[in-house]
Amino acid sequence: METNRPPEVRLRDPLSEVTRKERRSLLVASIIGIAIAKSGLIPSKISALGIEFGQTDQRSLLMVMAFVTLYFLAAFIFYAASDLIAWRLAIYYSMRQGAEEDIQQRRKENGDLRHSVPSEKEAVAKEFIKKIGTQYNIFFSLSRPISFLRAVFEFILPLAVGIYAVVILFLTKAPNAP
Repeated sequence: METNRPPEVRLRDPLSEVTRKERRSLLVASIIGIAIAKSGLIPSKISALGIEFGQTDQRSLLMVMAFVTLYFLAAFIFYAASDLIAWRLAIYYSMRQGAEEDIQQRRKENGDLRHSVPSEKEAVAKEFIKKIGTQYNIFFSLSRPISFLRAVFEFILPLAVGIYAVVILFLTKAPNAP
């Protein structure tokens, strides 16, 4: 059986394909919304469709953009929360599996092949706690901060950009609006 060590699991891509698509959509909608709100370039006419917007329509366009961004923000939150929990659980279980394998290896070396006894659970728990605090080498020790930075980049940054876009879109007034 192949074992995935905690650093390997920590550095694995935490987002599923669906979440990654929602993240991309959220960032695109947010950037367009921020650009529109900050530049004040709200379309007054879409020639290809033969549509002209009055001041009220321009405000409505901003609201539609805000709600579209809000939708992508909510979708990303739901999918990302699920992926984040699954990612953290995978790390936890890889750490626990490593502790259990170490105990089994010691038993084989000592000729002790006992299986389920109450003290075994205590030994696994102690070994697990010991493994959490142990840093084997520089790559292992770097896996935690890199994992944290990746989580910030993958989860927190899109949320911050999306929230910012929604807020400024709701607060932006249409040009020449009273």
